[in-house]
Amino acid sequence: MKRWQKILLLLLGVLVFSALGLPYLIPLPPQENLDPQALAPAKGRFITVNGVRTFVQEFGPDEGEPVVLVHGFGASTYTWRGNAPALAEAGYRVLALDLVGYGLADKRFDLDFSHPAQADFVAAVMEAVGIERATLVGHSMGGNVIAHLAQRRPECVAALVFVDGAVREANSGGGAILGLPVQIGSLAEFPPFQRWGRIALLYGLTRERLAATQLTAYYRKEIVTPEVEEGYLQVQKIKDWDLALLGVLRDSGRSALAQPLSIITAPTLIIWGEKDTWVPLTRGQTLHAALPQSELIIIPNTGHLPMEEDAAVFNSAVLEWLGKLKTD
Repeated sequence: MKRWQKILLLLLGVLVFSALGLPYLIPLPPQENLDPQALAPAKGRFITVNGVRTFVQEFGPDEGEPVVLVHGFGASTYTWRGNAPALAEAGYRVLALDLVGYGLADKRFDLDFSHPAQADFVAAVMEAVGIERATLVGHSMGGNVIAHLAQRRPECVAALVFVDGAVREANSGGGAILGLPVQIGSLAEFPPFQRWGRIALLYGLTRERLAATQLTAYYRKEIVTPEVEEGYLQVQKIKDWDLALLGVLRDSGRSALAQPLSIITAPTLIIWGEKDTWVPLTRGQTLHAALPQSELIIIPNTGHLPMEEDAAVFNSAVLEWLGKLKTD
């Protein structure tokens, strides 16, 4: 064997070892690995639906018209803390839930995190708590989930409220999460690459970096108190949060809508933060144009989370619109 061939084989061996063996020599950083029950707020309960345990919060009278709140990427029922009580006080039966892999819900890599599957999960949770039909409110990624539900199970949908909805129309491509092409997530099915993914997430997505990223979603940054920051970061205290995030990345290539938005005929309210830099207002205007039964409301001087940044205006807009539906 020639010298250059030996060198080439040596380099190949080093590359193979680096890809397949080295990740198992790098220790994962210590994690708190708390039981979700230790982090659950007093208001709410855990239920198991289709083999997945999740956390739900219920407000208002059982006989009230149902409103289901669906959070966005990286969020949980915590997102709706300033909205669910106001809706309940107005007489609505309100359900907020953690989507598969998010918040206090199960963190398992073998679950389906695609948005069609999340939509089916929302429908199953509704059935489990005795809600046949509801107004669905979806924030950001949750907007795409409720759009899937409206297309897959229209009988479950009385009306829709998109809040800065990150809706991915049919044939829109795979997109990206955390700046990475979603196709990269499929590599996580191979155990050594999954290990590399965990190393990257656990070492790279520190609390400080995530907090800094979350802050950019707000226009009114003064509302992001240490308590709010902790409300969004507590998921990192739960065992295997990184595996769930890898699963989300893996499955996001299957999250675009299968059919055009125009087939949705349910009455629709679109609420947008005027200063949203994550999902710009132009996306909301496009969504409004695509949905024949929609109304667009822009909340001034708010960013990607208008329901938090100006909860009073948001709640008033939703309640007024819901009230008009009753009289129409």
